[in-house]
Amino acid sequence: MKMSKFCFSASAISIALLASSSGIANAKPEVNFPSAPSNCHALKEIATGDTILRKTIKFGDQNTDFAVPTGRQYHYYIARMIPENNAKYTVAVNLKYNTGNHATVFSKTAYFNRLQLYKLKVQSPVAHQPYQVNLDINGPVNNVYNISVLACR
Repeated sequence: MKMSKFCFSASAISIALLASSSGIANAKPEVNFPSAPSNCHALKEIATGDTILRKTIKFGDQNTDFAVPTGRQYHYYIARMIPENNAKYTVAVNLKYNTGNHATVFSKTAYFNRLQLYKLKVQSPVAHQPYQVNLDINGPVNNVYNISVLACR
């Protein structure tokens, strides 16, 4: 597997682009996200309980929230995306806290290649652990992408 790495100018964030050889089927694809490292835990999306989601960009709200379990201390989070279309996407990662506050730890518009795995490693800018990791992904209407979030110790 070939790996090329590039960084956006944002603190505590690195983006790695991994060439993915996985195919995407028509209806609900079997996306081949790599297994989580042993120090990471796949988070569940709050509405479905799924750890991997396939989403189609529509008009309006494109936010997806993943619940961070209590009782464990996590040091960083990895948001993963596999787009099904070559396109420019705007990606934001927000951490939500039980104080009612949130932190936008990443926000960038970039060109993404179809069927390639993109990973964003983010850390909380404050000493508190978030209760949710929010992904806000926008791009051309009807484009499809797959997402997953890991919480890591």
